[in-house]
Amino acid sequence: MVLKQTCLLMLLLATLLLLGCATANLRTEYNKSVDFSQYKTFTVLPIPQHVQGAVPGAMIGMAPALEQTLRETLQSKGYTEAPAGEADFAVGIRGQIVPKTRVKDYGYYYPTGVNWASSYPQYIPATSVSQYEEGTLIVEIFDAKSKELAWVGWNTVKRVEGAPINIDRVQQGIREILGRFPPPPSDALKPQARQVGSY
Repeated sequence: MVLKQTCLLMLLLATLLLLGCATANLRTEYNKSVDFSQYKTFTVLPIPQHVQGAVPGAMIGMAPALEQTLRETLQSKGYTEAPAGEADFAVGIRGQIVPKTRVKDYGYYYPTGVNWASSYPQYIPATSVSQYEEGTLIVEIFDAKSKELAWVGWNTVKRVEGAPINIDRVQQGIREILGRFPPPPSDALKPQARQVGSY
């Protein structure tokens, strides 16, 4: 019974650690001079057909579903879609994939047959090298009047090298990022605040 409870506790802690890492990768920045409470309507910008670092045509066929995810997520927040010339803000997404190399140093170890009693132990360095990719999904909000970037949110995740883009994960990423939009009202339009901040 004790062993079972210990295993369950370790599993719970591991899950919390993983969730904490995922949250830490999601960030936002915004223009603090923008009054986001005035935003009522939006328009969706065309989604790029090319993702930096991905194979050509990786996004072909995905655009309609991703645009619909943007619409549904913003509509669930009370915003209404409007023609480009009448909307208060425009929303768009883009992404990039960057190759990465991870080198892990395990320190030194004793080879077989050598122990602490040996007069001249041989210290052998132990390292491992692995290749992976970092994928970043970016959601941008542009003010319709100024045409300037008002808000941006992004999330970076570790990917298997060469893996195809998973549309379900991209859609979930859009929902999670827009979950931070708009910024809290208490953070907007503070006097003598920096022009751009993050939270």
